[in-house]
Amino acid sequence: MEKIQKWKSQFITVALGQAISMLGSHGVQFALIWWLAEKTSSPLMLGISGVVAYFLLSVYLEWVLRHLSAV
Repeated sequence: MEKIQKWKSQFITVALGQAISMLGSHGVQFALIWWLAEKTSSPLMLGISGVVAYFLLSVYLEWVLRHLSAV
């Protein structure tokens, strides 16, 4: 029973670390998009950078999910 509890605590530690890391990554991504829009003063650049950033994230996520399901 103690082994199960140890597994759960290790999982929670890793999951919380991943959640904090993702929060930081999304914050940086948002700041970069905003910075580009501010420097160029272009709503079009805001739209393009947002679409590109989230498109790349979606493609990467799809790739990860396909490789995880193959394992």
